[in-house]
Amino acid sequence: MNINEFNIFIVDWFKSIHPTVTIIKRNPNARRPKLPYFDYKVTTRSNVGQPDRGYVADDGISGVRIHKDVSISIRGYGYGAEDMLNTLENSLALNSTLELFSINKVGIKSPNMSVTDISVLYEQEWEEQFLFEPVFSYAEEILEDVGFIDTVEIDKTINMPD
Repeated sequence: MNINEFNIFIVDWFKSIHPTVTIIKRNPNARRPKLPYFDYKVTTRSNVGQPDRGYVADDGISGVRIHKDVSISIRGYGYGAEDMLNTLENSLALNSTLELFSINKVGIKSPNMSVTDISVLYEQEWEEQFLFEPVFSYAEEILEDVGFIDTVEIDKTINMPD
């Protein structure tokens, strides 16, 4: 998995819980969707431990697996956003969600997560906003062509001393 695939996974997870609600990647310059809606952003990505170095395949390609911790920020906007984020948080305990994470090889890293009220005055009106910041882990594989010597041909006779 790479960061682009992880972004797709986050949307897939969200849509598996709230299939009719809009979720977008956070962009302060984007036009706001109809309320309620959600946005998300990968806030940190960090390497964990040492990379796992794989074997060199027959074609000279070597795989290196790097373990990543990824923090994301999911904000809900509008009436009902708090309940929907609570449902999203609670989904992390469901077998169907755990299966989705397992299939995609994503781990749930932070066991103690909560939904935070960050409601604000927006364009002269009070707007409910809520924040959920889970931490996940996945492994990213990087391929490297290290070369591979398949055969060595000798075009001269080698004389071995007696």
